[in-house]
Amino acid sequence: MRITIFSLGGLLGQYVTNTALLHGAQVTAYVPDAKAIWPRKNLTVIEGSLQNRERVLEALLEADAVISVLTPMRVKHVKEEETPLADGNAMILSAMKQLGKTRFVTVGHVCIHAFGDCEDKYQRMSTKFMQIFWPGVYKDMQKMGQVLARSDLNWTLVRTCPGRDGKVKKVGQNCSISLDGSQFRLDTRERPWRNFCTSGRRSADVQQKNAHFLQRGVRMDFSILYALQHLHNAVLDRVMVGITSLGNAGWIWIALTAVFLILPKYRKCGVRMAIALILDLILCNLVLKPLAARPRPCWIDEQVKLLVAAPKDYSFPSGHSAASFAAAVSIFVMHKKEGAAALILACLIAFSRLYLFVHFPTDVLAGIAVGFICAFLAAKIQNGFLLHSRGR
Repeated sequence: MRITIFSLGGLLGQYVTNTALLHGAQVTAYVPDAKAIWPRKNLTVIEGSLQNRERVLEALLEADAVISVLTPMRVKHVKEEETPLADGNAMILSAMKQLGKTRFVTVGHVCIHAFGDCEDKYQRMSTKFMQIFWPGVYKDMQKMGQVLARSDLNWTLVRTCPGRDGKVKKVGQNCSISLDGSQFRLDTRERPWRNFCTSGRRSADVQQKNAHFLQRGVRMDFSILYALQHLHNAVLDRVMVGITSLGNAGWIWIALTAVFLILPKYRKCGVRMAIALILDLILCNLVLKPLAARPRPCWIDEQVKLLVAAPKDYSFPSGHSAASFAAAVSIFVMHKKEGAAALILACLIAFSRLYLFVHFPTDVLAGIAVGFICAFLAAKIQNGFLLHSRGR
């Protein structure tokens, strides 16, 4: 199947594009900036605006089905009376009708009402909130619903609810969409979809200011990860899986801490490691990961075959790297020889996360930084406690 996807190059557009590729479709991505989409097999990227009818027709020429993920919170409304989302979809529908294309799927918001809706308190509140604070966006989405209702195409409107775990406002929560006989499944219960939906809570202005920087960073991250995929072989695969398993839940460092606490020579080091690992747990897993809420590369590009089970927690920063360096640096400061060996193991664990396609390079670098910070704070806490004890 050949699918044309219209998006602004954001995370939701990336997810839908990857889902289509995963289903074996030939995808044409129509975006305002071609650099926002990294090249892959079976993917053609066309750069253009929705006002450029010739480019839109070019993108639709070979399409069996069309998907629009021009999300309302990412489209900039310069004036309240402007309706760029509705106008963009109207342009797509008009071009489809000219070319004889019939299957169209688009995304909207919970405040676009339809017959048979099971309204609840959240939907009514969301609609009223949108009317008061974003009247231009509300008007735009209402008009988009009207444009679709007047169309004689075979269309589907998928309405998402940002901020409520990305649930689709639809009885049964089922989002398997039929595209001319083929089932195109967008499971709203999966973590990637929840991430992309909730990312809509950020303001459009903030997204636009950071878009260029973030897109460059993501492209660089993926370029490194894709390059590492060429290193794979049977032996190295087994080695990397074994190495990364040592860092699962930080068990190797917890075990080493327990051993150090037993041995009188290493007891002080064991105490420092324990403090560093506790700080790492708080800072990395309880604070930074939920705060950043960054999807993992394996969630975004599901075409890469994983050698380990896909992790269920967020990507930034790397917990394996943070725990490894928190413990290894603590050892190195107090015992250089043992610490050098620990640092080598920590580096291998960090590298394995990239090799296995479960972390971005920036996740690993941030994890290493967190590890150093935790080791430094652990030393300060331990030394301060010892000085306080001696003062007594």
